[in-house]
Amino acid sequence: IYKEDPKPDDVIKSIASYVRTIRSGDSPWDKHEKGDKKAVGKDAEDGWKVFREKGGCAACHAPPLYTDNGFHDTGIGFDKPKPDEGRGKAAKDAKLNGAFMTPTMRSVDTHPPYFHDGNAAKLEDAVDYMLSGGIKKDNPNLDPHMKKVILSKKEKEDLMAFLKALHGNEPKVERPKLP
Repeated sequence: IYKEDPKPDDVIKSIASYVRTIRSGDSPWDKHEKGDKKAVGKDAEDGWKVFREKGGCAACHAPPLYTDNGFHDTGIGFDKPKPDEGRGKAAKDAKLNGAFMTPTMRSVDTHPPYFHDGNAAKLEDAVDYMLSGGIKKDNPNLDPHMKKVILSKKEKEDLMAFLKALHGNEPKVERPKLP
């Protein structure tokens, strides 16, 4: 977006602009968890089971924030000649190369593109990538939670319904323009 390598101040402004857009509360799933069984459909309930069990998503996207605020290498960028070192570069620790902070799944459908490099244009693309188990080739630090998961068409639809049920009733905010 900067047409050149971003300066440290650009990175800070970009992250701050993004964080200000995340508003999530009183989502249909929150209402469901508080006892309103009509707040979501059976597809979202079944999607929660996929998210928690077969998909293994909750290992890193833990409720109630749907993030563990940790850093994980999911293999993003390891199909490129020089992958982004992520947390490893900042921490000066090769064991953290390729690790990036786990994003929240709250209102995840409102902030494409996905991943630190924006390589997934749609939420469905991001979910497909995560279900693929990530890129293992030449990636010694791939998170052990990254495993290939094969879902049926119905399971994937249910998972998507659950993710969309995490969309909160946030106020309308004009997205900031990046410098």
